[in-house]
Amino acid sequence: MYYNETIIPQGGSNLKITAFYFAALEYYVCIDCGYVESYITNPNKLQKIHEKWAKVKN
Repeated sequence: MYYNETIIPQGGSNLKITAFYFAALEYYVCIDCGYVESYITNPNKLQKIHEKWAKVKN
């Protein structure tokens, strides 16, 4: 897996939480198969999602 911490998130690298609140996504890429994972690492942004989004029900 590879990660580039020097890339500044732009455009599609943000997740819209509310109309005016966004969270930057960090990407990890496997260069063998092309698999990509994205994460929100800012705890404040995760808390805002917890407060504003509906929880998925079983």
